[in-house]
Amino acid sequence: MPGNPVLVWMSPLPTQNGPWWQQRQQEAALANASATLTLAKAKTYPTPPASASIVFDGDQGRLSEEAFLRDFAGDLPEAKANVLYAVQEPFHKALLTGKTKHAAWRSKPSYYAVSTEDRTINPELERFMAKSMGAKTIEVNASHLSLISQPDEIMQLILEAAGQRARGERTKAKWK
Repeated sequence: MPGNPVLVWMSPLPTQNGPWWQQRQQEAALANASATLTLAKAKTYPTPPASASIVFDGDQGRLSEEAFLRDFAGDLPEAKANVLYAVQEPFHKALLTGKTKHAAWRSKPSYYAVSTEDRTINPELERFMAKSMGAKTIEVNASHLSLISQPDEIMQLILEAAGQRARGERTKAKWK
């Protein structure tokens, strides 16, 4: 449906496995790239620290332990960051260079949370992508894992995208 919002997000957690899920992760991560945003454009922004610490084994990559804890999950409690590192799933090289043909944001309302302390994707690049998408954008003082470190802010954005309530209206969840 043309009016449904687009929420672009790549889960860092291994909630699913297999080729289908890996393809969905890749599509979600790449869907926020504008047709005009090429790899060359991304390279005009300073390279974030985590990028230098990707360890590849064939076509599969992972962040080193140091990069994961410092650059990917830098604002999480140490114990939680260590658990997430331990269950880190590999990603495919194509994630870094692939292109999408039919980005949903071209025809649907879009929402984007820029993580201002992101050391995995340059925050200036995030702002550029959000602007290219015409996305309703918020900024959160968070690492790449804002979904975990700033859950209230991200929840409000998701609820707004879903049409549940206007941003800033905080109510207790009603459980049935």
